[in-house]
Amino acid sequence: MASLDALCRMVHVGLGIAIVPRQVGELYLNTLDVAARPLTDPWATRQLVVVFHAREHLSASAAALVGFLCRQ
Repeated sequence: MASLDALCRMVHVGLGIAIVPRQVGELYLNTLDVAARPLTDPWATRQLVVVFHAREHLSASAAALVGFLCRQ
C-alpha cells in the first residue's frame, strides 16, 4: 500500500488485515470500523537504531542527541 492510511482503509473495507504502529491503529478506531489488538510476542518488539554519516561531521546538538540516545 502507498500509505498507512490506505492500509487501514483496506482493512476497513474487508480486504485483509494489517500490522501497523499502535498510534496509527488507534487513530482509526473511532473513524473506521476496525479493531486493534496489541502484539506481545517477542518477534513484535522493534529494534531501533540511530543512523548518521559520521560523528565528527555532526553539529554539536546532533552529536549531543546521538550521545544521549546511545546511553539509554
